[in-house]
Amino acid sequence: MNTYGVLLPCRRFTVQVQFGPQEGLSPVEQFTLRAVAAGADSMPQLRDVLRLDERVALDLCVDLLRGGFLFVDRLTGRLELAPTVREEMGDPVNPSPDWAQKLASTRPSEPREYALLQELVSGAVFPASRELGRGQARLRAPENERLPLVQDIQKPQLMHAVARAVRNRLMQEDGGSSAEQNVRMSLQRQRVIDVKVVGNGPSASMGGVNVGRELIAVEMSRKGGAEDDSDAPALRIIGPSTLPSSIRQSISRGLVALWHQGLARERGQFFPILMERFRDLEEDNAPELATADPVATVHQLVSAASGLETLPAEPEALRAAHERLAELERDASDQVDEAITHAAHAQLVVGARAHHEAVLSALDTAEHQVLLVNPWVRQLEHNESLRNALLGAVTRGVRVHLLWGVSRQARFEDEFGPQARKLLEVLAPREQKTGGLFVAQEPCAVHAKLVVCDLRWALASSANFLNSSAERSEHEIGVRVEAPGSGEALAPQTGTTWSPTDARPPVIRALRSTVQWARSLIQDYRLQRIIMDDPALEGQRQLIAPVDFGVNLHAPEASALSINIWKGEWQRRARLLQSRIQGAGTLVMPVADVQHRKLLLDALRLATRRVVISSRALGIGVLGVAPASVLEEAVRRNVSVTIFFHDEGEVQEELATRREALARAGVRFLRRRVHSKVLVCDDWAVVTSFNFLSFEGYYDSQRVARHEFGFRIFDPALCDALIDSLESAPPP
Repeated sequence: MNTYGVLLPCRRFTVQVQFGPQEGLSPVEQFTLRAVAAGADSMPQLRDVLRLDERVALDLCVDLLRGGFLFVDRLTGRLELAPTVREEMGDPVNPSPDWAQKLASTRPSEPREYALLQELVSGAVFPASRELGRGQARLRAPENERLPLVQDIQKPQLMHAVARAVRNRLMQEDGGSSAEQNVRMSLQRQRVIDVKVVGNGPSASMGGVNVGRELIAVEMSRKGGAEDDSDAPALRIIGPSTLPSSIRQSISRGLVALWHQGLARERGQFFPILMERFRDLEEDNAPELATADPVATVHQLVSAASGLETLPAEPEALRAAHERLAELERDASDQVDEAITHAAHAQLVVGARAHHEAVLSALDTAEHQVLLVNPWVRQLEHNESLRNALLGAVTRGVRVHLLWGVSRQARFEDEFGPQARKLLEVLAPREQKTGGLFVAQEPCAVHAKLVVCDLRWALASSANFLNSSAERSEHEIGVRVEAPGSGEALAPQTGTTWSPTDARPPVIRALRSTVQWARSLIQDYRLQRIIMDDPALEGQRQLIAPVDFGVNLHAPEASALSINIWKGEWQRRARLLQSRIQGAGTLVMPVADVQHRKLLLDALRLATRRVVISSRALGIGVLGVAPASVLEEAVRRNVSVTIFFHDEGEVQEELATRREALARAGVRFLRRRVHSKVLVCDDWAVVTSFNFLSFEGYYDSQRVARHEFGFRIFDPALCDALIDSLESAPPP
């Protein structure tokens, strides 16, 4: 993989951390003390009662001895409970309630200071470290001027960074001075209870407090595509390895966001220079996904780890296998960390009437905000149910945001009739009321069909619910996504009354991304800033991935024992990533604009079992030179390919010839009364507004082409349901 070094500007600052005691004893420590109280007062007895390895039981006793919970009787050599422990516990069979919490130390530790870095591309915060990249990179990344000042960084973000710093310190090798060993020992039984920014050194006051400026070097790779200004560059931060994967992903997304904002895109600035550097590098001929598939990537890692059993014990073979596995694990870990933040519940919405009911339900039940995105809005003119629902929502204080216009040339007076304009005037925002119907005078150039109700659920679809009636007979399909059920929340810890579960309802990441995408289409900044996407403002929380504290695995030495340990560790890591992705359940990821076209070509190129494509008109989108050749190759690999369409008016001459050739090769062309826009590849699917069959996905540099939006869902059962629904669509 070709890589290039880039310098990231950072703010360096210091935080003061207040540590406090842990919440009592762990469950295994509680059972150990109860066992000693019940008579298991020697190591053999304790090992047998707890059914633990003798070394584990010994380590437990050493920790409890250091904590003052146990002592050894000098005359008999037996383990004894400290009097305070025996008094608080009572009967070891039925101990007193909360006895373990009462034994926690109440003496707070001395505050400590930690140096943190805030990188200025995405605003991610992480511990300052000598091991972070300080390489030979010369190209400096642009800064995001919209980032919060240091003193405005949210406290949970600071505490995550401090947790990483503490963990790094605890994972240091044994040894060092006695003072350092004592520090590490004390941290093992402490937790962070407060973090406060205190600044650092000479200043650059732009950070808001005394902060230092620092540059760190990162290693960047680029995937295919984006040869001109029409598409965002597919950039990835892949190093240094000391930078956590979640931070690297955040920086990658931040760079793409800066590109979309139009920063550093002129000749001689960061992005053109970076693209030129990548073009100068030798091309990598290995096929790569244009869009991430975490399930497939993890499967590759599992297969590679399983193949170690037959690997010859030769140094060159071991080194090559280790490098390959390290690259696969990096990709798989990054994609799994990203994917599990997109866990969601997905449900199909079929038919025009079901979509109209979903719109009315959003307006009737919303508490704060509703987003309605539709290119045409003729239903506002005469649909009384819709007009009454809008009136009711605004009267309750709900903000309703309407995005309209299929192109930049659409005119307000053509789309909104007399009755619709009167409705907009009645429901217009007023200073004396909270709610209102917010409509921009300028079109948004959007072909997407979206409904977002508060930050609770979103519906992406093919149905023009604001333009066509509920009686429309063409097959329409959408997918409604919302947070997983409450039963999927973390269970309370066994043996204690304390639970890590956050009682606030969760907001799925795909939903926030949907709102942010819709907001970016509005040209009027005053209307943009009113749209809310912060869960905290509605008393909710966003699902996030846990902090990754993984360590690097080194290549094995020449001994058989070292090789066996190395193989076992790689296989364990592969199984762990596989269990994480499987445990996440249904994954839902937003798809926008030209990403649809890339996913279509990826599906045809990489599918192993089936590809199903549906949109209204059959045309150049699938019968063009490039897609037709890839489609034919998929059929040669024995992939089942089915295409659902309604209209074939564009299929003439050369396209008709290609269609006949593909049909002879084995592609199923099924004519149905469909308006649905669906792509299914093996066990993932895209439900969207994008016309896969008739649109090439071209977006010019002025971004005037109509914008599309959909959801990519990783769920085999939902894919089967989509195909069944299309198979049952009415005939033409």
